[in-house]
Amino acid sequence: MEFSHPLITESISPDTKIRLTFLNTKGTDNKIAQTYDLELEYSPVPVFSIHLDVPYEVIHPSENLLISNFNEIEVDLKFANFAFASHNVLMGYGISFGLPTGNQAKGIGNNHVWDINPFFNGGIKWKNWEWTAFFILGIPFNKSSTDNKQTALECRLTALYHFNNQWEGLIEAGNATQLSRFYKGDNSYDLTEGIKFKPNPDKPWILGLGIRHPVFKNDEIKLQGIITVFYHFKD
Repeated sequence: MEFSHPLITESISPDTKIRLTFLNTKGTDNKIAQTYDLELEYSPVPVFSIHLDVPYEVIHPSENLLISNFNEIEVDLKFANFAFASHNVLMGYGISFGLPTGNQAKGIGNNHVWDINPFFNGGIKWKNWEWTAFFILGIPFNKSSTDNKQTALECRLTALYHFNNQWEGLIEAGNATQLSRFYKGDNSYDLTEGIKFKPNPDKPWILGLGIRHPVFKNDEIKLQGIITVFYHFKD
């Protein structure tokens, strides 16, 4: 009972994998940022995995200037419930920890706010389709009086279609809702269209390409291109 990995949203099923992702992001201020992201996940048993996400970001504040630093590293503990597996339904839950490994002086992440993010997810398979939902409650700690980071609820919905044993197409929709009345800004909505390709169906390599863009108003991105490579180890 394993679900395919989306491009933006984390997979709902515990896996053992290595993933490398390149993100090219145009912000609402028209500045460009590149993110080089390494993901490692290990599942010692089918119902549990530990996941590590290490993003390194390079921003271009001006034509002749580059600034780089690690963004906030994330550690996730993922659990799956196979009680409804006979109906092709998988439920999951867990908790994510955001570490303050950024550098606010450089404008990349933060160096003092800790995040604790409980999450709940679920998915269903039907014929060639996979539908998943992911709900994350982001709770920041150790904020200063100048931080605008507030408690937020993020929702991500994914529809993925298997064309054959090599090609998959998917659409992901996301929304982040700020739950604090002290937040100064707009809630964000985004949509991602992408494809995934297995060069050899008998090998564990997967390539992915996608475009992420805002829907309505989004304070974070104007456009984002995604190139990713997965290596899934055998269970």
